[in-house]
Amino acid sequence: IEQLVDRGKSVNDIIEHTASTVRHAQLEADEGERIMRTYIERIQDIDHNALLMKGHVDQLKDTSAQIRTIVSAVKEIAGQTKLLSLNASIEAARAGEHGAGFAVVAKEVNKLADHTKDTVAHIEELVGNSNLATNAVVYNIEVVKSSVGTVRGQADAAGNAFQQIVDHVEHSTSNMVHIQGEMSDLLQMISHIHEATAEVAASAEQLNRTTKHL
Repeated sequence: IEQLVDRGKSVNDIIEHTASTVRHAQLEADEGERIMRTYIERIQDIDHNALLMKGHVDQLKDTSAQIRTIVSAVKEIAGQTKLLSLNASIEAARAGEHGAGFAVVAKEVNKLADHTKDTVAHIEELVGNSNLATNAVVYNIEVVKSSVGTVRGQADAAGNAFQQIVDHVEHSTSNMVHIQGEMSDLLQMISHIHEATAEVAASAEQLNRTTKHL
C-alpha cells in the first residue's frame, strides 16, 4: 500500500508538472494569437490606405484629363488668334499709313498667340509627366494591393492555425485539470485504504495477542 501511495504521489507530481507546462503553452498560444490578430489588423489598415490612395490618384487622373481638355481648347484658340493676327497684318499692310497702328496691334496679338502656344506646350509636357508619374503610382498601388492580398491570405491561414492551437491547448488544459482532480481523489482513496489497512493490521495484531492469552 505504501508503495502504491508513493507511486501515486509520483504520478501526481508528473501530472502537476505537465499541467503547468500545458498552462504555459496556453499563455504562449494566446499571446501568439494576439500578435497575429494585431498583424492582420495592420494588414487590413495597409489595404484600406492603399484603396484610399488609389481613389486620390483616380481623382488626380480625372483632373489631368480635364486640364488636357482645357489646354486643347486654349491651343485651338491660340492658333485661331495667330491666324487672325496674320490676316490683320496683311490688311494693315494694304492700308498703308492708315493701317500702321493696327499693324502694331496685330503684331502684339501675334506675339501673345505665340507665347500662349509655348505656355500651352509647357503645360502639356507637365501634364504628360504627371500622367506618367500617376500611372507609375497606380501600378505600384496595384502591386502593393496584390502583395497585401497574398500576405493577408497567409496571415488569415496562420491566424486560423493559431486558433486551432489555442483550442487544442485549452482542451488539453481542461483534460489535465480533470485528470488532476481524478488523481487527487484516487490518492485520497488510497490514503483512506492505507489508514484502514493499518487499522485492520493493528486490530489483527491485537486479536492475535488476545488469542495467545486464551
